[in-house]
Amino acid sequence: FVGLDSKVVAMRKYILSIMCLAFLSACGHGEAKQQNTASAESVQQTTQNVVKYKVTSYPYTPFVIRDNKGDVSGFETDILLAIAKHQHIQFEFTPMLVKWDILFDSIESKQADLLSAGMYPNPERRERFEVSEPYMYTQFALMSAAKIKVHGLADLKGKSVAVMGNSMAEKEIRALPYANEIKVKTIKSVYEGVKAVVSGEVDALYGDQVVLTYYANQFKDKKLNVNADPHAQQHQFVFLMTKGNTELLTKVNMGLAGIQADGTLDKIKKKWLGQ
Repeated sequence: FVGLDSKVVAMRKYILSIMCLAFLSACGHGEAKQQNTASAESVQQTTQNVVKYKVTSYPYTPFVIRDNKGDVSGFETDILLAIAKHQHIQFEFTPMLVKWDILFDSIESKQADLLSAGMYPNPERRERFEVSEPYMYTQFALMSAAKIKVHGLADLKGKSVAVMGNSMAEKEIRALPYANEIKVKTIKSVYEGVKAVVSGEVDALYGDQVVLTYYANQFKDKKLNVNADPHAQQHQFVFLMTKGNTELLTKVNMGLAGIQADGTLDKIKKKWLGQ
């Protein structure tokens, strides 16, 4: 800048500094863009690496509830979502309104990996499928209107009771030594039985305690009673998986243990079944 006017020199220095700043900014922007791109690619790769499992969901309130759009929610659905979050896996739910045999076929034929339907284990199911650890214990119970005093099976003598047709509950009622003293009404859904109790069509409804407790909470204004027979056999709720899929079985069992330990399972129970 020798020989140049001081003002010209100052102006050139100013322009030079502006150019340098612009260059540095462009470089920084390029690095940031590269970092953002790398970050997006990393997230995409992580998402792609998540193991996905297919779930056959049988609509059975409150375990699985299907809305008009075909989406599922419910007590058991929430448990599976919590397991998936704990184990960093993903479940894809497909609701199926079909006969029981087809439900079991869907996981036996590997069209799906897991069955969600408020399942009890039994020797046959343990032989055909992988069975998870139980996430809850239950037993059969009696639901009745407030004015009807039914605390156990012996109280059904001379009364009418609703049971799901061809169910374990029906078989148990019909096997009682005093079954001929009970008027049995077979129903197609628990909700149908609840309505029969509310309307006074039957004196009681015999079914799973968890399901009856859910409906009693839905009809709080009716003040329905739910009482478990002190001699009733206990049952377990489990998930059934394709035989040989021990990897998924391990993830489900570890997830169940995890959400039980951190209190998540209790929160889900309270959400669907109340106190």
